[in-house]
Amino acid sequence: MKKIIFIAGILTAQLSFAQLYTSAGVVNQSSTPTSNNIGIGVADPHANLEVGDQNGGKITISTAGWSGVSSNPKYPTLEFAGYSNFPKARITATEESGNTGGSKFSIAVHDATNLVERFSILQNGNVGINFASPQSRLTIYEGGGVGSNHFELRTNHLRNSERYFMKNIIFGTGTEDVTFSLRQDGQMYVGGNVGIGSVNPQAKFEVAQEMTNDKNVVLAQFLASGATGGSNIVSIGFHNKANLEINSAYASSGLRYGNFADFNIENDSDSPTYGAINFITNKKIQMAIRPNGNALLNGKLEAKELKVTLTPTADFVFDENYDLPKLEEVAKHIKEKKHLPEIASAKVMEKEGVNVGEFQIKLLQKIEELTLYVIKQDQQIKQLETENLDLKNAVSEIKQLKEQFLTMKSTATH
Repeated sequence: MKKIIFIAGILTAQLSFAQLYTSAGVVNQSSTPTSNNIGIGVADPHANLEVGDQNGGKITISTAGWSGVSSNPKYPTLEFAGYSNFPKARITATEESGNTGGSKFSIAVHDATNLVERFSILQNGNVGINFASPQSRLTIYEGGGVGSNHFELRTNHLRNSERYFMKNIIFGTGTEDVTFSLRQDGQMYVGGNVGIGSVNPQAKFEVAQEMTNDKNVVLAQFLASGATGGSNIVSIGFHNKANLEINSAYASSGLRYGNFADFNIENDSDSPTYGAINFITNKKIQMAIRPNGNALLNGKLEAKELKVTLTPTADFVFDENYDLPKLEEVAKHIKEKKHLPEIASAKVMEKEGVNVGEFQIKLLQKIEELTLYVIKQDQQIKQLETENLDLKNAVSEIKQLKEQFLTMKSTATH
């Protein structure tokens, strides 16, 4: 009995001036008795409490074998406290569904008012950030005010195409099958169809019909004026040659084409032959704009006004040195060819079409020639009228002389 009391006294004395470690169930003085560290299975602990084992240390916080129910769950907890033992954070494992096999892991952080659950893992693997009951593999909830961010990825690296923020890979196919990726340099890849307003897109990019404001897609809306008021809105490239762009008149470098507020459809191809802008219906090119500026329309054109600019005009007809065709030659050409000189025949027009600008100039030329013919004819008519009047006056004088002669003859006879 005296021996037991003596050993207890020695143990009490050791506890008063040195920390301990345990090995094989025996309490021993550590190899660093002047430190404040405690070792369990470690002779030289490097922390306030260090648990060590050659196969890996383990700390268990349990319910002492008791099971909880939904109405009265158990909370094995590890808590971190600060000033005046005020709780700062808490790690808790609880029963999620009231059976011993189900559990939930959560981390709570103090928000200066209460401990709030910020991170949760359910027994089915769902993870919630700022959300205690996630219904998906990852749920991030933000209930803050204006300017709050739900999800943000940051890096201190320069843009690099070899780093990924996110990458979805389907395993088991024998090769890497990437369905979605978001690279650190901002590039994004989607391996399937993308739908906006469509839960089952049938194309690589499908936008569902918008019924509220008659707008399906608004790709950009520029409110400023001047050089910064617009830029490329849509650009579609093909083999680095045909580049169809839908853009506004202004770009960052200044006026692109046309005037302010113009809307441009541009094909950036430098080929004089290839790169037309075609409008196709019924599997046919019904309208086309060629790189050289020529346009094709397979149908009728209706317009309130049509302006054709072409030089030169037909005013050369009124030049003093213009060789006005003789009407005899024109009559001969019409009789032989059945059409006016310098005007294509009906068969040629049907086969090759008519250049409206050139045809209008030719028609104007013929009208001006006809005007010259009319003027010349008018001059001839006026000359004939003068000559006819002179003849009438001469005939009148002859009649008067005849009458005088007859009168004189009759007087002489009597």
